[in-house]
Amino acid sequence: IVAKKHGCDLAVFYNSMAVAYSNKDNHKKALDFYTKAIRLNKENAAYYCNRGCSYDDIDKLDEALKDYARAIEIDDEFYEAYFNRNFTYDKLWKIETDEVKKKQYIQNRMNDLKKAIELNPNNHSAYEKRAEAHNVMLRSGKARKDLIKSQQIL
Repeated sequence: IVAKKHGCDLAVFYNSMAVAYSNKDNHKKALDFYTKAIRLNKENAAYYCNRGCSYDDIDKLDEALKDYARAIEIDDEFYEAYFNRNFTYDKLWKIETDEVKKKQYIQNRMNDLKKAIELNPNNHSAYEKRAEAHNVMLRSGKARKDLIKSQQIL
């Protein structure tokens, strides 16, 4: 049973509050409200994805990855979870010193961007981010193709 208050879905209200706090860079309050929304509706991929973004914003990267994974588990066609998780993998790649882990992070990023493009082929930003990942992997030809595609979409 989803909690209701005055005819308004309380989980939706909490999520809206969280988004407002997140937009004001108050991620502690945003995380509190996202968690409240999730407690009331554990099957909403957007709530997990949104909370993942807030965790990413405060560099709680493991928590962000867990929330993105849960969002994808709930809805494996939820574009935003794949696209947003690419930013977390990019951060991890930048701070990691172990070369094996660095390669895994960039490959995970590439996989997420591939899936994001598959799900939403008209989002130019996904092509731009994949071009960045191609450059890291020293694939300049593929990077150039993605940049051209991004510009064509605009």
